[in-house]
Amino acid sequence: MVFDKHRFAQRLRKTIKQRGITQTILAQRVGVSKRSMNMYCTGGCVPTIDTFSTIAHKLNVSADYLLYGAEAELSAHPQQIQDLAKMAANLGPRDRETLLILTYFLSRGSEDIHHLLSAIATTVHHNNSPTSP
Repeated sequence: MVFDKHRFAQRLRKTIKQRGITQTILAQRVGVSKRSMNMYCTGGCVPTIDTFSTIAHKLNVSADYLLYGAEAELSAHPQQIQDLAKMAANLGPRDRETLLILTYFLSRGSEDIHHLLSAIATTVHHNNSPTSP
């Protein structure tokens, strides 16, 4: 799959319309300017990963739908991706972006990335677990 910013813009406009809101309302909810949202909706530019994630969340759609037009089932991915997705909410923006990039490569089937993500999942899990007294 190849990302096409114009198809992304088309799906974004369609979803905004389906939700019965305007670009201005979505811009306010996402925390970007009306001009930026207009640029996303026309294919003039693409949002940052954090803004993209917020847009998908506010519109209640999957990232895969906005990116590629398909609803991907998380259950179709390995257990490590499910665990990482659940823990991502506790990460800062930079770590979340890194996690999203690594998860993308894992879903593409790279064995090296698979091992790396397993190690990261273990580390994140230990960092998010309460310590024993």
